[in-house]
Amino acid sequence: MPLDMLGAASGKLLPEIKWRTPAAWLAIVENGLVKEWRVYADNKPVYDTMAKSGRN
Repeated sequence: MPLDMLGAASGKLLPEIKWRTPAAWLAIVENGLVKEWRVYADNKPVYDTMAKSGRN
């Protein structure tokens, strides 16, 4: 059974350096267990934030 979720992924490099990007998750569940887990996100904003902070 496929289960999809939409939202945003976010995190911090430092307390003052945060990032957030749209994301989607897809889980394939069989017999009550997760058989497959996929995450789709645009990582470019995260890389750009890292480059600006000098923490890449």
